[in-house]
Amino acid sequence: MKKQFLTTAVCLMFIMGAFAQNAGIGTGTGGSLRAKLEVHGVAGSGATNAIFGGAGNAGISLQQNWPTIGFNQYRDIITPGSSGKYATTGYASLFTFDYTTGSAGIEMFGHRSANSFTGAGKSALHVNNVGNIGIGTPALSDASLWVRRTTGNLAAASISGNTHIDQFMYGNKEDVYIRGGLNASRVVINDIPSNKVMIGIDANLSSSLNIYGSVSYSVTEVSANYTIADNDRFIICNLNRDKTRKIYISLPTPNAGMEGRVYTIIGIGIPNLTAPELASVNGGFAEVIGGAVGDRNIYNPQIIPGTGNSQYYRLFCITKKPTTGAPNYDARRSTISVTCINGLWVKTDEDFQFDSEDVQ
Repeated sequence: MKKQFLTTAVCLMFIMGAFAQNAGIGTGTGGSLRAKLEVHGVAGSGATNAIFGGAGNAGISLQQNWPTIGFNQYRDIITPGSSGKYATTGYASLFTFDYTTGSAGIEMFGHRSANSFTGAGKSALHVNNVGNIGIGTPALSDASLWVRRTTGNLAAASISGNTHIDQFMYGNKEDVYIRGGLNASRVVINDIPSNKVMIGIDANLSSSLNIYGSVSYSVTEVSANYTIADNDRFIICNLNRDKTRKIYISLPTPNAGMEGRVYTIIGIGIPNLTAPELASVNGGFAEVIGGAVGDRNIYNPQIIPGTGNSQYYRLFCITKKPTTGAPNYDARRSTISVTCINGLWVKTDEDFQFDSEDVQ
C-alpha cells in the first residue's frame, strides 16, 4: 500500500511539473499564479490549510486568516478560549502574525494529550509593527523592549556573568540587583560626557552626584579592639562609662584604591576622667591608630590640655584642668574623621570642645 501511494505521488508530481508551472489546491481552474503550490480552504471549520507530519507525529501546521505556523498544534475547529489542538501528546507552540495590526508573536502551551484543546497560551515574545519587543507581554508603542515578570518566575530578567547574576524585579518584592560579573568587577554609572549621576530627582545636574533625599551609611558599633574594613563608614566605640576600658581602632593600610575614602570614628558612653587619669593610660578612652595629620603622626600617647601636646586621635572626656588654682573646665573629643590622601590617613575633622564659662 505504501509503495502504491508513493508511486502515485511521484506520478502526480511529475504530471504537475510537466504540464503546469504552478499548482493550486482548492483554487479553482487555472491553478495559481502566485506560487508553485497554493492551497485554498481548510479542513472542518478551523483555519488549518496544511499539516506536515503524519498521525502521531509532532509536525507543523500552516493556518490562514491570522497566518500561523503551529508546532505540534493545528486548528480544525474554532473554540473560544483555545488556540487549537495538540497534534500529539506533548507541548505545543505557535508563531502568528496579525495582518490587521502588523504585530507578530510566539505563544507557548503546556503538556497535554493528542487532539486535546490547548487552552490559553503564554505570550513568550511579541513584536509590534514598528519592531518594539515585548517579552511575557505585548510590546509597547513607546519602548523598544518591555519585559514583564510573569507568574512562577523568580525574576523578570537575569543577566549572568561568569560568577554573579544581575536580577531585575527579583522575588516577591521585585527587587533589583546590579553587580559586576566577577568578584573584582566594577559597576560604572555615569552620564557621558559630564560623568554626573542623579538619584531621586528630575532636574538639571549640577554636581557629579546629585541626591534628592536622605542618605544612609553603614554603622558598626564596637566595644573592643577593631580593625576598620572596606565596608565600614561610621564606627561607634562604646566605652560604656568604663574608666578601665581602652578600645584601639586600627585603620587599614592605605593604598591608591582608597584615595578619598573617609572614615568617621565616634565615641559614646565616654566616662568622665581627670587629666591624671587619662594621662596614666589606665583606660576610659578610644584610640585611632595609623595615619598622619599633616607631617605629624596620628599616634601620640600624651594628652594634657594646655600643654600644646594634645593628641589627634584619642576620644576622651576630661573633667578638670590639672594645674592647681586654674579654672575648672571640661575638654571633650568624641568624634574624629580621617581621609585617605596621597597614600596617608589624614585627620580632616574632629569635634574637640572646651566647655566652661571659666575659660578665658
